[in-house]
Amino acid sequence: MRPVNYLQYAFKILGYKLFRTFGFPKMMPSNCVFSVTNFCNSKCKTCHIWEKYPNQPELAKKEMTTEQWLKTFKTMGPSVFCVFTGGEPFLRNDAHELLMGIQKYKKPKILTICTNATLPERIEEVLDKFLQTKKKDIDLTINISLDHIGEKHDEIRGIKGNWEKLLETVKVVRKLQDKYGYPNLCFHTVVSKWNVDDIPKIYDYVVNELKPDVYIMEPSELRYELGTINTDILPDKEKLSKVFRVYSSNKNVTFLTNVVRQIYIDKYIKGQGLPCYASFNHTQITTNGNVWTCCMMADKEPLGNLNEADFDFKKIWFSKRANKIRKKVKKREFPTCKGCYLAVAANTSIPQNIALTTKYILRELFGKKKSKNSVNN
Repeated sequence: MRPVNYLQYAFKILGYKLFRTFGFPKMMPSNCVFSVTNFCNSKCKTCHIWEKYPNQPELAKKEMTTEQWLKTFKTMGPSVFCVFTGGEPFLRNDAHELLMGIQKYKKPKILTICTNATLPERIEEVLDKFLQTKKKDIDLTINISLDHIGEKHDEIRGIKGNWEKLLETVKVVRKLQDKYGYPNLCFHTVVSKWNVDDIPKIYDYVVNELKPDVYIMEPSELRYELGTINTDILPDKEKLSKVFRVYSSNKNVTFLTNVVRQIYIDKYIKGQGLPCYASFNHTQITTNGNVWTCCMMADKEPLGNLNEADFDFKKIWFSKRANKIRKKVKKREFPTCKGCYLAVAANTSIPQNIALTTKYILRELFGKKKSKNSVNN
């Protein structure tokens, strides 16, 4: 994987700080998540997206079309980071067309595609076609959900045979890497009450047996997006803090990524977070056209709906309603803000805290002994 050019990103960091503080200069998001479908063939214990359409079949008819997504990408312009996700995004018949649209209009430096790895043949078909014309400056990663090993993985994911399909998908990715040099292989574990005690074993297996280019974990979350509000899925927080210490010695990612992860552990898992930049440098668009503040609040209070703006993203992003919601974000007035440790939002908020990030970089560079009890700033 290529490291992020944070020096190139530095001017944008300053711009977003001004945007959040004063409301200008007007900035478009640098981190964009596209939830292109709510269809999902998994039945995960930590995510209930798969229940949406069976319970409300009329919603399936409201998914954005290929043309509507492409128009949205075009009106957004370039972003540094893009995530292509669902549901299960490879269930969309136009997955390749949408990826081509992201490449053409969003021009991301980093593009991540998320999957439950249940459709290895479909994944190979779409990725092989995309990689034939992928631009050289896009660092492409496929992010595979892996919540345990073998049958226990299938149990958490709610689909028998998922583990075998996952291993088939790994073979597909390795085959594509031999042919094109991409995509990067990433595994993603959601730490929940069902696997928190087994994380050391899972980590050891993934790193030493599957040998991905990168391995990441994030805590299970009570999100409106996932339908997990008021559900019993969270691990014990003390256990979670101990588990996430594994990141401080993770050699499968870049130095700066490990720095960001260390801050995430100290300030989000153990602390109360940092000033949030959701709706400033981060946005998520879901397949019904809603532009979200973040996936924690999801459809509960969106910035607006693209169907009502002729799929012109700027009309939503710079609207009066969006500005009102940003004020709430700054004051942490949403119910999901308290104790939030949303990784995707944290990863864009952490670099904005320049002083803190610099402190952690210097600590890592000069080998200062890490305290077991992190200092809260």
